[in-house]
Amino acid sequence: MFVASVAVGDLRVVVPVGLEVRIDAHVGLGSVTVFADSASGVSIDRSFASAGYDGLVGQLTVEARVGVGRVIVEQAE
Repeated sequence: MFVASVAVGDLRVVVPVGLEVRIDAHVGLGSVTVFADSASGVSIDRSFASAGYDGLVGQLTVEARVGVGRVIVEQAE
């Protein structure tokens, strides 16, 4: 599991192509963008699991937290 947090500012997570991933993101005040899903406001939570994710070895779980700002999760090009 990869855990990242920022009190104030932006937290950007870039996911390698082909990696199965689960994302759990929270923003106290601001916005969360996980691939094509975006929301903004107060106390925003978003979860995403890729189609092939089942928690086995070789997959990644990301927990991203921001107090005030943005969580941005995107696919590497």
